[in-house]
Amino acid sequence: MITDALAGRHRGLPQAWRSAVQSRASRRSREIVRPLGAPGCSVAPDSVVPRAPVGDDSVQEQIDLLRDMSPDTLLKDLEQAFGQLPAHWRAAAERPGRWLHGYAGAFADVWATAERLWSRARPLLDREVARVGVASVRGGLDELLGSVAERLVRDENGP
Repeated sequence: MITDALAGRHRGLPQAWRSAVQSRASRRSREIVRPLGAPGCSVAPDSVVPRAPVGDDSVQEQIDLLRDMSPDTLLKDLEQAFGQLPAHWRAAAERPGRWLHGYAGAFADVWATAERLWSRARPLLDREVARVGVASVRGGLDELLGSVAERLVRDENGP
C-alpha cells in the first residue's frame, strides 16, 4: 500500500483504497517513501519491508520497531541490498535515523486508513487464501497462476 499509494509505483491496489490512503497521508510521508517507487528498481532493504498484519506482530509493533531501529541497521541493509548505493536512497543513507522515523510515520499514516479497509476485506482475503490452498493441493496451481497474471509462469522449480 505504501509503495502503490504514496510512492507512485502501482501494484494493483484498488483505486478506492489508493485514494483513501492518499487523502490521509502527509506530504512528508510521500517524500520519505519516494525511494520505494523509483522507476526500474523494486528493491527495498529487508529491514523496512512490512509484514502482513497477521500473526504475532501487530502493525503497531512493526511501526515501533522501525522507530527504534538502529540507523546502522538500515545502513548495513542498504549496503547488502545494493552494494553501490543508488541515488534514490542517498538521502535515507545520509540521515538514516530521520528516514526511519519518517518511514514509521508514513507506515502509521497508511495504517490509520488501511486498518479499517483491511478489516472489511478480511472475509474476502480469507476466502482467497482458502482458494489458493485448495488449488495448490489439488493440482490447480498452473491455472490459478495463469488467472492472476499472464507473466506468472511455473517451471520444474515452482512458480
